[in-house]
Amino acid sequence: MFYASPEGKARIDPSSAPDPDKLPPESPLFNWTKPEVARKVIALDKKLQAKGTLRLRKVHGRNYDAVIIVGGHGAMYDINQNPLVHKILKEAADKGKIIAAECHGTGTLAFADVIQGKRVTGFPNAWEPSDLRPKLPYILQDVLNKASGSMYEDGLSSSTAPAPFVIVQGNIITSRDPMSSEKMGRALLEELKKTKTP
Repeated sequence: MFYASPEGKARIDPSSAPDPDKLPPESPLFNWTKPEVARKVIALDKKLQAKGTLRLRKVHGRNYDAVIIVGGHGAMYDINQNPLVHKILKEAADKGKIIAAECHGTGTLAFADVIQGKRVTGFPNAWEPSDLRPKLPYILQDVLNKASGSMYEDGLSSSTAPAPFVIVQGNIITSRDPMSSEKMGRALLEELKKTKTP
């Protein structure tokens, strides 16, 4: 596994994996961040700092079994509209490699033009805080729906509580939100196994 970032530097945002022992129960992250997951992410951050990351300009999508785009609102600003990321994704798509994206990171697939005619998901409009919307560079669900050809799905039902939601469509895997990350990871592993089967 390799990590890449625009400048070859990487640091996991501490708010993505708050210390589970210091997270107050009233925090919205309390129910979304399992303590064992948070600890794994914190450990990954330390490993990532030790190993270092690749600069995007040195990455070629055709050389990897899969390309994964992480989520969070930050992805809307520093990854989703980055032409180097688009080049990596297009190279991967041209070779039929697996492309996975989660939450707000799914917007990258829209701007890279690799989801036309494919069912996709990503963070839904209904969940975007109204006070945050004017500050966002775009509205994710709208961008995904346009780029896919009206194939966006939020996986929500008015009759049941939200459950993890992931769509696997050919070589494209998308997940709706942080609570769906584990399910997306399992789907990614299943798809990778298929590529290794003779």
